[in-house]
Amino acid sequence: MKNTIYILMLSSILFVSCREEGCTDIDAINFKTDAKKDDGSCEYNGTVKLHLHNNAGSSALNLGTVYTTSSGARITFTDAQFYITEVRLKSESGNVDAPMSNHVIHNGQSSYQLGEFSPGSYSNLSFNIGVDSVQNHADPSAADAPEALSANNDNFEHWSWNTGYRFVVLEGFVDTTAGNNGTPNVEFQYHI
Repeated sequence: MKNTIYILMLSSILFVSCREEGCTDIDAINFKTDAKKDDGSCEYNGTVKLHLHNNAGSSALNLGTVYTTSSGARITFTDAQFYITEVRLKSESGNVDAPMSNHVIHNGQSSYQLGEFSPGSYSNLSFNIGVDSVQNHADPSAADAPEALSANNDNFEHWSWNTGYRFVVLEGFVDTTAGNNGTPNVEFQYHI
C-alpha cells in the first residue's frame, strides 16, 4: 500500500511537471497551440500611435478662439494643419524601419495611427514636416483614397496653380486696430 501511494505521488508530480509551457495568448505572434502554461514569452506586433497637438503659445489651439500674441495683437485661427511624412522608427541596434504612412496633422484630430512595426526596443521616432521632392511633384490623383497625399483626402492641401503640396497651412483673422483691442477681422493666410 505504501509503495502504491509513492507511485501515485510520483506520477502526479511527473504529470504536473510535463505540462507544456509557452505563449498561451492567441493574439500573440508566437502563440503555441500545445502550451498549457503561459511562460511570459508572448510577443506582439505593435501599432504605433502618435499624439500631436497644435498649440498657440502654451495653450491648446482651438479654432475660433481669440488669442493674444506676445506683441499684444488679438488673433484667431480658422485652419491649422501640416503634413508629416517619412515617419520612421530607429531600433536601439541602429536599424531604421521602412517609412510608415503619411499624415495631415489638423485640428479636430490628435491621434494618428502610424502603422504596424516589429516588436523590439526603439530609441528614436523621426518624421519630416512637408513632403519630399518626389512625392511633392507626383500626381496626387494617383494616390490611394485614404492616403494623406491623395486628392480624395478630406484634408488635402495642394496648390493647383503650382504643382506641389502646402506643407503648412495657417489661416485666420487678426486685429489691426492701433490699440489691439478690436475684433480680429483682417484675414491672414500662411501657406508654406
